[in-house]
Amino acid sequence: MLHGELQMRTLTLLISFVLFSQNINAQCQQPAKYLEQGSPAPCSGYLFSPEKEAELRLMSQNQELKDKKTQLLQEQLLLSESITIKERERAEMWRIAAEESSKKALTNDYFMILLGVGLTVLAGWSIGQVGR
Repeated sequence: MLHGELQMRTLTLLISFVLFSQNINAQCQQPAKYLEQGSPAPCSGYLFSPEKEAELRLMSQNQELKDKKTQLLQEQLLLSESITIKERERAEMWRIAAEESSKKALTNDYFMILLGVGLTVLAGWSIGQVGR
């Protein structure tokens, strides 16, 4: 696909050069003139039929639109990459927060188990003292 776009771009540049270089560098000061077959041209350069000129202009405009579309797609890709990076950073932040929360909960669980064991021993000792 990129190879085809490169060929189209090269063709468009070549056609644009042919079409517009003669107008830019032309020594002819006469405006556009209708030529009949066999009549001498007022200036040197390339002669296109109106249909071919319209086709070349459409090709040039088509290439401009493709270039703009490519630029927009590249901008969209950069934006998507930026969003993806931010989402990864946010996910990493949540993962770290979850790990820290789990560590705190585990520490609290050990404390509660030790408290339960201590209360059970204390209750057993108290019952033993009452029974004497």
